[in-house]
Amino acid sequence: MNIFNIYAKYKIPPQLQTHQLRVAAVAKTICEHLWPKLSDMRTIISTCLVHDMGNIIKFDLDKFPKFLEPEGRDYWQKIKDDFIQKYGPDEHQASLAITREIGLNERALIIISAFGFFQVVENSQSSDLSLKICVYSDFRVAPHSIASLQERLAESYERNKNNPKMIQSDPEKFKQASDAMQHIEDEIFKKRKLKPEDINDQSISSTVEDLKKWEI
Repeated sequence: MNIFNIYAKYKIPPQLQTHQLRVAAVAKTICEHLWPKLSDMRTIISTCLVHDMGNIIKFDLDKFPKFLEPEGRDYWQKIKDDFIQKYGPDEHQASLAITREIGLNERALIIISAFGFFQVVENSQSSDLSLKICVYSDFRVAPHSIASLQERLAESYERNKNNPKMIQSDPEKFKQASDAMQHIEDEIFKKRKLKPEDINDQSISSTVEDLKKWEI
């Protein structure tokens, strides 16, 4: 099924569609510059396209009201309520359940389970390059654009530093996680012609458009 049809079927909010398309475009760009090529490149891209399918469950619908147009807040609240009723209150578990429904393989489920800043230290120690590409690509995508790693680290710190549930509230743990993410970036781009700064909104724009026709 075409990814755009999948987004429509699950009523994925436009900004969440854009996020997943951008993450997949970053990952695809990286994969295309690797040699030898990764055998699971198609799984990497498909996984990135659906990794946050359940995230409406955690959305604060009052935070970015412009994202709710033209349907309006009531419409998206109903979608959020329906997601919670069907999948439960955990957005990550919802994303995994939808990934199973779509028919992606166990490899995709393993990768999606590794997404998140809490797991970045563990991910940096893994030998799984495909997994690292996915979680790194996700971290490079800010709410409104592609950002550098340092910009994203600074943004995530400011947004979460006062939240005791987040790793950013612990300076030592945040430093460890930041160093781990830097290690992942260094590993991905080591001895590559492609550089981190080569990945930006302009460079991935055509890839995003191509991915709207991606078949899963």
